[in-house]
Amino acid sequence: MGIPSSTPTIDDFQCFTCDLVTTYHAQSGEFIEKLSETMLGPMWTLFISICGVWVVVQGIKLATNMIDPAAILKDFFFIIIAASMLSAQSQSIILAVFDTTITIMGSASSVVLEEAIQSSQVPETIQGLARLSAVAENGMSKVTAIAFAIADTGSLTNPLKYLYAILLLVPYFILMILYLSQTVIAIFRVTIVAAFSPFLLLTFGFGWGRQMTVAGLKTLLASIIVLFSSSLALGLIMYGVSSLDILNPNNDVDELASLANPTFFIALALGWMGSAFMTEAVGMANSITGSALSNTSAGILTAGLVGSAAAVASRVPAYGKYAGTAAAMAADPKGTAATAAAKA
Repeated sequence: MGIPSSTPTIDDFQCFTCDLVTTYHAQSGEFIEKLSETMLGPMWTLFISICGVWVVVQGIKLATNMIDPAAILKDFFFIIIAASMLSAQSQSIILAVFDTTITIMGSASSVVLEEAIQSSQVPETIQGLARLSAVAENGMSKVTAIAFAIADTGSLTNPLKYLYAILLLVPYFILMILYLSQTVIAIFRVTIVAAFSPFLLLTFGFGWGRQMTVAGLKTLLASIIVLFSSSLALGLIMYGVSSLDILNPNNDVDELASLANPTFFIALALGWMGSAFMTEAVGMANSITGSALSNTSAGILTAGLVGSAAAVASRVPAYGKYAGTAAAMAADPKGTAATAAAKA
């Protein structure tokens, strides 16, 4: 039995994660718009109050020769810039930064994936973060088609085929969930920075808070790097898989589905390597920008989604027997083979 060669065409293309990403992006934009409208007025009042205190303090220091007039002029220059950014146009600036950052993340990352998944059949009408998710999902469908083809050859007298299908499917399923998690968390990070933008604009005018504004900009850059690096990791893995003979429709599934088969073993290893590389993306972003992002949120979201999927699968008679195996493999990667064999 050969491996199915059919892939989604432009006419019947479906993306299960695109709506999630686009809806979350749209709702985040609406939240930022409403929040900025609420915060700008109080922030302007607070800014005027701090400026009054600043004038008094600087006047005392100048009278006692504790400060150089040139330093006062320098600080006054930054206060003028902060006042300009907190003016009536500041809301449009905040929204522009939010939309631009999201656009850069989506466009740059999707280009990386499209270069790696050269046979991607994502319609040109899908752009931005939606295209990013669509390209990733389209590339992942190739591996899942192989896994299901292997599972179709299984039977009660040959349960190892189910085991091999699960062994191949689980790491790529987790990889896709982890990538989706990194995408929505990147949007959340940008949303948080944009939400605090009025306060960051205020602190830019004063020496004691200018580093907060710089840190906010570094966080935006780090968020872009994380998603770009995650896309690069996913693209690298999918490029490696696509270069293997495992995708050849003429392959015999019975010969392919075995840990003794080097091609199958490499494909399995690449799946777990992808998750490790994607986790390392946060560390690389922190190293480049000097920020302190973590993988905690992505780990929680990935574990929750994998657990939910296993719970749903356990309700399906055809796959319920193997849902527990998949969940155990996800929770204990080091004991994957032993756990799966015991349940099979």
